[in-house]
Amino acid sequence: MRIRHFKCLSSELKNALIELWEQSVRASHHFLTEEDISKIKQYLNGDEAFIRIEFLFIYENNEFVGFLGFYQTSIQMLFIHPNFFRKNYGTSLVNFAITHFELDKVEVNLDNEKALKFYEKLGFQIYDRYVDEFGFVLLKMKR
Repeated sequence: MRIRHFKCLSSELKNALIELWEQSVRASHHFLTEEDISKIKQYLNGDEAFIRIEFLFIYENNEFVGFLGFYQTSIQMLFIHPNFFRKNYGTSLVNFAITHFELDKVEVNLDNEKALKFYEKLGFQIYDRYVDEFGFVLLKMKR
């Protein structure tokens, strides 16, 4: 397992990230409609989505397994390819991010119960909530 840090993404890395994101979302975010996925994917393909976000990519035998995006001390996104679900890659990314980048916050979609339990298990607790630009309720969590 290898983790690489990127302060910005080449178009090749961005395309790989969006492809992995979609595969992960389709396998795990059953609360999203096709319209939701399309809107979010369109946003991700735009110029604004990754302006200040840094990324940690995780690889196994040179295969792109997943990624964590963060801004300042907050995890913005964490997605793992479905072939690697429940094999501790997400935990490895979060622990690496906490240790090396002092991340202590995350936002989780209210409807994403598995993600909520995952972050609670890692010591995060809910402290606030808000509605995002797509109309979803997000829970703010911190360690």
